[in-house]
Amino acid sequence: MRRLALWTGCVLLLVACAPAQPRWVWTHPRLGDAEREAAMAECRRLTHHEAPIPFFAYPSGSEFYEEREGLFNDCMEQRGWKAKRR
Repeated sequence: MRRLALWTGCVLLLVACAPAQPRWVWTHPRLGDAEREAAMAECRRLTHHEAPIPFFAYPSGSEFYEEREGLFNDCMEQRGWKAKRR
């Protein structure tokens, strides 16, 4: 039992020290935060309408969210925004 507790503690410690996922920020050469928020809101609205309902279209929800994220990224890039790693 002690071994299990020791291994669990080591695993939890390693997980806590793991690096976080990289953060992406949308940037535009001429526009600022307010315009970015407006573009993101519009692209979110559009992608919710364009992506099909996951229950009928996909065997798993992850495929649905990947497609919706791709549509969102395409929408932002069409408006001149670029995703940069922070």
